[in-house]
Amino acid sequence: TTYYQIVDHNSGMALGIANGSTSQGAQVVQETAQNPASAEELWQVVPNGDGFYHIVNKNSGLAIGIAASGGSNNAQWGSKLLQWNYGSATLDQMWCLEPTESGYYKLCSRNSDQVVGIANPKTQSGANAITWPGVFGSEDQEFNFVPASQ
Repeated sequence: TTYYQIVDHNSGMALGIANGSTSQGAQVVQETAQNPASAEELWQVVPNGDGFYHIVNKNSGLAIGIAASGGSNNAQWGSKLLQWNYGSATLDQMWCLEPTESGYYKLCSRNSDQVVGIANPKTQSGANAITWPGVFGSEDQEFNFVPASQ
């Protein structure tokens, strides 16, 4: 199994789970990237067979989803990302990885057609990962997937 640190282009910080929680509903935040990466900063990218992926945290075994989406296409701008039980048919847990011209990836939600970005303050540890309309060239919406050394 390959795990990745998902590192924000703008801040250089990694996506992790607030306070290393293993609970459902814990927020996905950016935090100072550890070297080697801590389990809360490691993610498995699981293809679901139709071009979308589930992103599952190594520490908790839970997948990234969108707060208050109800699994349907009603996520609002600025909705926080949370970790939830992994559900193969849950739309708010399905993501596409769209390459950018700068060599990074945008994480696009199948649920809302929005992308993952970092809420203000965009360069501080603990800032929430949120969904937002995609903006060309917005570095807080671009991520690098760094394979973790096992």
